[in-house]
Amino acid sequence: WAYATAALPSPELFDEVAAAVVSRVGEFNNTQGLVNVVWAYATAGHEAPLLYAAVASRLQQRADACSPQGLAIAAWAYASSGTEAPQLYAALSSSAVVRLHHFQPQGLANLVWGLATAGHEEPALFAAVAAEAKGRLHGFQGQGLANTAWAFAKAGCADEALFEALAAEVPRRLDELSSQELANMGWAFATSGVSAPELFAALGDTALPRLASFKPQEVANLVWAFATAGVAHPLLIEAAAREAVRRMPEFSQQGLANLAWALATLKADGGGGTGAGGAAATAGDANAKV
Repeated sequence: WAYATAALPSPELFDEVAAAVVSRVGEFNNTQGLVNVVWAYATAGHEAPLLYAAVASRLQQRADACSPQGLAIAAWAYASSGTEAPQLYAALSSSAVVRLHHFQPQGLANLVWGLATAGHEEPALFAAVAAEAKGRLHGFQGQGLANTAWAFAKAGCADEALFEALAAEVPRRLDELSSQELANMGWAFATSGVSAPELFAALGDTALPRLASFKPQEVANLVWAFATAGVAHPLLIEAAAREAVRRMPEFSQQGLANLAWALATLKADGGGGTGAGGAAATAGDANAKV
C-alpha cells in the first residue's frame, strides 16, 4: 500500500509480496487487508494474475465481511487491473445491494464504475444504486458524478430518474470536472437518451474556453455527444472544428470519423441529432477515471 501510494517503482518487492500473499491468503481473516493489497497492485499497475486469482477466491467467500468501502474498492481494483472475476463481482454485488445506504457517495460511484468497466451485468444492483444515489448527488464529488453517469450509460442501465437528478445537479458543478469528465458526461447523457438541453448548454459553455486543453478523443467525443443528443452549441462546434484543423495529425482515424459525422449532422440538422444525419456514429469509449 505504501509503495503504491508513494508511486515508487519496486517490481521485485511487488513480486515477493504477491508470492507471499498467495501462499498465505487463507490466513487473511481481515478482508480489508486483502482489499488494500489488490488496491495497491491496481494503483501501481503491477501485473500479478496469481495474486488477483487467490484474493478473488478469498474475497468472494467473505464478501459479507467486507465494509462498504472495501466492496467498492475491490470492484474498482479488479476492474482497473483488467482481471476477469465474474464470481467475485457477483459476490460483491450481492453483499452490496442490501447495504447501499451505508455507502459513501464515492463508494457508490466506485462500485458501479467497477462493474461497468468490467462489463459485469447487475441490473438489480444498478437499479438499487440509482434509487439510493439520486437523492444524495449533492454529496458526490464532481468526478463521482461523471463516473456515475458514465457507468450507468456504459452498463445500459440509464435510469431516467437518476439522469434527471444528474441533469439538475451537474450544471452547477461542471467547473469541478476535468476535460475527460466533461466529455464523458456528454457521452453518458447522449447514450442514455434522456433529454437534458440545459445540461448540454452548460456543458458547452464550460468546455468552450478549455477546449485547447482537451485531448483529440475528448474533443471528438464531446461533439459526438452534442450531435447524438440533437443539441446545438454553435460556438463550441466552431471551436471544435478549429481545434481539429489545428491538431489534425493527433486525431485517430475513429476520432476523425466521429468528428466529421458529428459536424455534418449538426450542420444538416441545424443542431439536430441523428434524424437528418442518418445512422449515428459510435463514439470512442473513453474510459472514465477514478
